[in-house]
Amino acid sequence: MGKVKVTSKNNQVKVQIRSSNGEQLNQNMAAYLSSVNVEGFLPFYIVTNSEGFTAEYGAAGFETAKDFFKNRVIDQNTFYNFIDSSVKALSGMSAYNMEYGNVLVSLDTVLVESRTGRAMYLYYPVYGYNNGNFFNTFLGDVVSNMTTPSATDVSYIERLNDMLRHPDSMSWDTLKEYADSVKVIIPNVPQMHPASYSEPVITPVQPINSGNAGKTCPVCGTYNALADAVFCSNCGNRLNLDDINVSIVETEYKTCPACGFVNSPDSVFCAGCGIKMDEYKMPEDKQETDEKKEIQNTSILIKNGRVVDPVSGTDEVIDVFIKNNVIEEIGHDINAADFNSEESDNIKIINADGMIVAPGLVDTHVHFRDPGFTYKEDIITGASAAARGGFTTVVCMANTKPVVDNVETLRYIQEKGETTGIHVMQTATVTKELNGTELVDMEALADAGAAGFTDDGIPIMDEHVLVTAMKKAVELDLPISLHEEDPEFIIRPGVNQGKVSDQLGYGGASATAEDVMVARDCMLALNTGASVCIQHISSGNSVELVRLAKKLGADIHAEATPHHFTLTEDAVLKYGTNARMNPPLRTENDREKIIEGIKDGTIDMIVTDHAPHSEEEKAKPLENAPSGITGLETSLALGIKSLVEPGHISLMKLIELMSKNPAEFYRMVPGSITKGASADIVIFGEKDLWTVNREDFASKACNSPFIGWELPGKVHYTICSGKIIYQA
Repeated sequence: MGKVKVTSKNNQVKVQIRSSNGEQLNQNMAAYLSSVNVEGFLPFYIVTNSEGFTAEYGAAGFETAKDFFKNRVIDQNTFYNFIDSSVKALSGMSAYNMEYGNVLVSLDTVLVESRTGRAMYLYYPVYGYNNGNFFNTFLGDVVSNMTTPSATDVSYIERLNDMLRHPDSMSWDTLKEYADSVKVIIPNVPQMHPASYSEPVITPVQPINSGNAGKTCPVCGTYNALADAVFCSNCGNRLNLDDINVSIVETEYKTCPACGFVNSPDSVFCAGCGIKMDEYKMPEDKQETDEKKEIQNTSILIKNGRVVDPVSGTDEVIDVFIKNNVIEEIGHDINAADFNSEESDNIKIINADGMIVAPGLVDTHVHFRDPGFTYKEDIITGASAAARGGFTTVVCMANTKPVVDNVETLRYIQEKGETTGIHVMQTATVTKELNGTELVDMEALADAGAAGFTDDGIPIMDEHVLVTAMKKAVELDLPISLHEEDPEFIIRPGVNQGKVSDQLGYGGASATAEDVMVARDCMLALNTGASVCIQHISSGNSVELVRLAKKLGADIHAEATPHHFTLTEDAVLKYGTNARMNPPLRTENDREKIIEGIKDGTIDMIVTDHAPHSEEEKAKPLENAPSGITGLETSLALGIKSLVEPGHISLMKLIELMSKNPAEFYRMVPGSITKGASADIVIFGEKDLWTVNREDFASKACNSPFIGWELPGKVHYTICSGKIIYQA
């Protein structure tokens, strides 16, 4: 698919277009824009796709459209005329077939995002479908294409029908409440067909002047100074798009506590989401207590905690003093009174008596789903989940949408990660679009800060491509991580091929699928000298292969997940889709061999493979549900329960596997509780029991088989760069 950007002469209208014939489309759109006077309008977004909207974008398309349409106002006539031109241009192109393509063309698109972050998307087309007979034809197609469990409930469909048939009576609160209860995502937007498409009537453009265009509310008469206001700041009424006045005013701002929209200072209702700002109460789980707000303190004194640090080898009860983001001092009997009065007043004292004080955990295998799948997770919520689990550093996988095969996407994630409070590192893909055949510009991505390279989620089947990538990675001194599952040995993914798959008639994924890939790639690593990680190892035979490769001198590493050393294939019978994952849970013998690999150092790292999915997706039948579970908030606890408490490894070894080793593999300086080190610290109670409750998750998702489990190792504080980012 080609990708072009078109900007009008005065830079007021910007359109990003994707098409199989980008050059011709660019010419058509540019010619139209040059003939139209468009002023004072914010950017809008048009998606074209000759293979169908869903095939190219899926849920990512909805997220992209939401970002572009949110809180934006465009003159209807200009927009409609532009769409007329778009449709004409596209229908005349041989590369674009109106029978199989579709165009997202509607200013009337309603995108509703609820306060809880759940969203639904309702589409109002401008043209097409029996001369605009939307409700009888288009709506029927929409409902028939909704695949979420909630959408199959007749009452939900009837309610949606009724709401759409009476759009003028829909209140913002009604839509938000409906979104909260249903969380509808329409996965298949119906196609436009020539038989039902009618030539639109061209309406003359009625441009408005550029400037700070405000809007007068038709209900109460209040002038709303902000050009992108959607709701009246005085009465909360939805403002009509044609009630636009032009005025240049000096504006101060009032930020909405619910959605963050910037309002004028005398606003009562938010112009972005419609809530009454002074009466809005943040949900309890999002509120900060006065104690938690003390994270702004510049100094922290941790008293009486047992420091367990695999870097320095320290394992003793000792005090830790943090100042200006680093560990200023460690020692016995450090007291706030030792400092001058002004400084001591700003010291946050944490009594860690009976708790473990360790370097912040490092998870080098997480999926934050951002960009592209932020209805599952995003960088902000993923970082919050990490902080709650004791992690101060994460390395994100690159199978987002778009995938991280270019510097632009890499920088987007890096910049967003800088706002989270933890260290968010990002890998890049090995091959473009995860196609397994064409290498990315590894050098450019490395220069831009990629932590390493991985096509995680998909194996690289072409050994010549992989060898070339390994050799380049050696030049760049960066690691490559590999997802090892040969599809030739997989009948159906997510469940081990064995007794449980036989019982369910499922087919399953053979352990051989992993073993043959691990054997090949261990030898390729040995041959090239590349630093290679075998991701989320699940097969006992694969553990043996890695052990052999290490003895032969390969720079080979392996990671294991808590679910693979805690559960077996039998969990599928109990937990259903929340025990479906790639690679799958295997036999008790495989689990025991993974633990042996952890004990003897064959397996270097414990990672989560944090893979959030929506409840609707995981509610599908086993064969249709996505694979993966969340893991950041339960990983430390499961390590203690499954490895430390049974005596397989020491707590020191667990911290090494979850902090020091993964950091070193990705070329980071490992965290340490030593003077001068960066103050990245987790404080937890090794014996403190807690229950995994779905309502407590900081992640957007709660697809975990461990819900309801009582686990040891409650995290009490997470400190990153000297700031408390989580407090239980």
